[in-house]
Amino acid sequence: MCACTARRKRRGYTRCGRADLLMNLAGKCAADASGLAVAESGHEPAANPRGFSSHQICRGALDWDAAATGDNVIKAIFWDNDGVLVDTERLYYRATRQVMATAGVTLSQAQYVALFMVQGGDAWQLVAERGFGPAEIETLRARRNALYSTMLDGADLVIDGVRPVLDALHEQYAMSIVTSCRADHFARIHAATDLLPYFRFVLTRGDYERSKPDPEPYLLALARSGCRADECIVVEDSQRGLAAASAAGLRCIVVPNALTRGGDFAAACKIVDSVTAIPAQLDVLMR
Repeated sequence: MCACTARRKRRGYTRCGRADLLMNLAGKCAADASGLAVAESGHEPAANPRGFSSHQICRGALDWDAAATGDNVIKAIFWDNDGVLVDTERLYYRATRQVMATAGVTLSQAQYVALFMVQGGDAWQLVAERGFGPAEIETLRARRNALYSTMLDGADLVIDGVRPVLDALHEQYAMSIVTSCRADHFARIHAATDLLPYFRFVLTRGDYERSKPDPEPYLLALARSGCRADECIVVEDSQRGLAAASAAGLRCIVVPNALTRGGDFAAACKIVDSVTAIPAQLDVLMR
């Protein structure tokens, strides 16, 4: 047992399993089904019902000594999900494009990136501009969500290199997921990935009021982690994710993907081509 692992065991820290996280997400999905208005992929305002607030999925506050010392200690990593851990953005775009096409709207990849990945906005305004009312748009959105769920089932979605990187990092850093993904979609995505045991807690779209690029998701994660902002690092793939992290006072490593490559990532502390480069970059930042 390494010293870091022994130290965390003395502090009472245990890595929670996939079943624990999925059980918690199932509760969120049930709340959604009972009438909770959860916005799609975090791009529209969503209600956060009283009595169903964000909560830490693994019990216990983060309280363990960092392996490193000095001013550059990193204790926690907040990971985005879609496009960073799992290759799902292309499926979400495809499902949205297919359903919008039935309303006579052709959603280009450039429009999708601008509205969803940069602004964190609402592409359904394009449908509204064709005369569709709110109820009709909600029906289309529900069809899109159902189609996306079907696309997720049985797909091998884990991005190359993610598993060995998480395995290498989880003993040294307290890792969590901060995503704009709906809880039901998140549960489908990770039903067979075996990634969730690496993470201390997960925040999905129903856990906060304002989504990325608003800093609220990362401010909530920061509070839950028990760490200072300078002790945390964020891993993102999009401009809106970087904007959210920066507004929360957090450093951010950006890993652009096929949809987000070419974006403005000037505010990132590092830009890397692959998640496999992250361990080395963390070592550099800790010096």
